[in-house]
Amino acid sequence: MKKRFLNFSLSKKVLLLSGVMIIVPLFLAGICISVYFLSFSVDNSYQSTWQMLDRALENLETQWRQTEGIRDACIVNYPLQRLGSGEPKRKDYVDAKDFLEEFVKQSDIYENICVVENGGILMQGGMYIENMEEGFQKEVEDYFADNPGSYDCWTLSGGMQKSPYVKYSYSGDVLTYCGLVDSFFSNDFSETLGILYVSVREEELYHVYGDFLADRTLDYFLLDSRGNILSAKNKEGLGTQIEGVEKFEKNLKKNGEGSFWSGGRIYIYKYSSVVDGYLVSVYSYMEYFAGVILVCAVIGMATLICMLFVLVYILIQKKYIVRPIYELVGKFGQIEDGDMRLIDYDGRNDEIGILQLSYNKMVIRLEEMIEEIRQIGDKKKEAELQALISQINPHFLYNTLDSIHWKAVLNRDGEVAEQVLLLSDVYRYVLSRGKEFITFREEFDFQEKYLSLMKMRFGERLRYTRSLEEGLENMYFPKLIVQPLLENAMIHGIEPKVEGGTISICVRRESGDIFICIEDTGVGFEKDTDVENDEVEKLSGSVAIKNVYSRLRLYYKEAASFAIHSKKGQGCRVEIRVHEETV
Repeated sequence: MKKRFLNFSLSKKVLLLSGVMIIVPLFLAGICISVYFLSFSVDNSYQSTWQMLDRALENLETQWRQTEGIRDACIVNYPLQRLGSGEPKRKDYVDAKDFLEEFVKQSDIYENICVVENGGILMQGGMYIENMEEGFQKEVEDYFADNPGSYDCWTLSGGMQKSPYVKYSYSGDVLTYCGLVDSFFSNDFSETLGILYVSVREEELYHVYGDFLADRTLDYFLLDSRGNILSAKNKEGLGTQIEGVEKFEKNLKKNGEGSFWSGGRIYIYKYSSVVDGYLVSVYSYMEYFAGVILVCAVIGMATLICMLFVLVYILIQKKYIVRPIYELVGKFGQIEDGDMRLIDYDGRNDEIGILQLSYNKMVIRLEEMIEEIRQIGDKKKEAELQALISQINPHFLYNTLDSIHWKAVLNRDGEVAEQVLLLSDVYRYVLSRGKEFITFREEFDFQEKYLSLMKMRFGERLRYTRSLEEGLENMYFPKLIVQPLLENAMIHGIEPKVEGGTISICVRRESGDIFICIEDTGVGFEKDTDVENDEVEKLSGSVAIKNVYSRLRLYYKEAASFAIHSKKGQGCRVEIRVHEETV
């Protein structure tokens, strides 16, 4: 691991150390603080809401017990019991009525209290009703039939709403308590006197618990165990049944507290066994946790600001330490490519400034040494060029050929004289009075004489075409570059082929290069060949081709390229490219 770290670049080391030692711990600390505060604040918020619901439930349960107590009082009220048994005294009518009226007078919450026996109203107090609605009564009877263990229930369903038969002075919604009243005169209370109906003003009941709950809630309501909304802040939901009521029981804790999120809202509630339902408070998620979110945002912003300072620190390190070192490294790489430019010294006196000064001194010394080596190299290159040329153009042959020419003239042998004259001109071109560079016009004049000489030898078996782009006639190029390639094409390409062939020579501009192409339709190489540049050195034989390539490299270095493409039995194509600005 240590070795791998040491192999990292300086920039990576700075980023890695800053990240591991500063950014990551700072980021993790910010997350931990935010999570801890979020958890602590959420728990406190929930506990605060549950305490508020608990106080509201205490009042609600007290009212519930008082209402349930009316049913118990009816059981021991003799006037009411005698009315139900069918053996009343004259005074019982008044006493039973006063008995029920008293409950209504004691609390503004009650609108009407009545006892129904066999579908008829046995006695009532408060605001009077003429008769019980059949649908209302049947729904209550069905409930007690389906729940044999129940003696009472609260309801605000559609069938139990205030009906046209109820002569109420109260214009709001009415919540109804229904309870079975046992017959006091039956054996072991085995018979039922009737059903007690207590009409409770929902608005008054709402104030019993609603005054304890916060105004910032979206809604709060009383929900029975079947999912019916009995009382609510939002009156539009009264009497409806909530969807997904099973969520309330599923998220309920053992202490009767519960909460869950749904549709961007938080439902916080408490269960009451006395009410057999839930007191629910509904909040908007964003509003409920606005304070918590704000503090977490502040913590997050503080963390980000700290990380921003760290980033600024990293950028400063990169600008004043890492970048100058990278520049030094880059300059050393440029030296390998031959770029000897000095580095900009900014006058700093630290270790990096010392390195910059040392680098500049080293570059100056290197340039001096390279100049010395170049001078030595030029002399060596000149000697090599002369050695290569001397391999091709032996001087003594020129004088000998000239003597043969005049001998043939004296002997009146015109054909031999012409051949010797052409050959003499060829060697005169080779010598060129010591010149190493000639124009393309001179090159093409030489080619004409050379090809004419070869034509005398090969006859109709040799055909050739030549083209020189206009504007290149006076451009200079090394001599004896094309001639060895022409000779190779004739000797190794055309001569072995019975029917002969064609040689094409082309010189033109192409994509900023001087392009020279020598192509023949001879026998080609023994196998298909495609080689370029240094691969030419690996060809077996082909001394002339290798000499041409070596001379091109000596003159033009990387500015020249050399390629050979050959198909067996189809011929050979040699391509030379040289950057025009170097020619």
